[in-house]
Amino acid sequence: MKHTLIQSAAEGASQEAFSGCGHGPAPAAQREKGAPPIFVDGVLIPEAEIAAEAQNHGAGSAAEARAAAARALVIRHLLLRRAEALNLSPIRM
Repeated sequence: MKHTLIQSAAEGASQEAFSGCGHGPAPAAQREKGAPPIFVDGVLIPEAEIAAEAQNHGAGSAAEARAAAARALVIRHLLLRRAEALNLSPIRM
């Protein structure tokens, strides 16, 4: 059984953007034309990371999933920077 996780308006409702285990994020997870790239502390968050993270965010549209993913990655970056400033390091389990 195939399930569409993300679709863009350009793809139409009948075309699947992602299905099965062997596929990576489809173009639907890419930045829309005219949308600015995302920087935090002068560091670009790559679209590939945003697309991968978007798979973890249930949303009504590809744009909403991308926005939630970008927000999560910005927060992650800021938390890691703060932890670094406090000389904190992850605990290996």
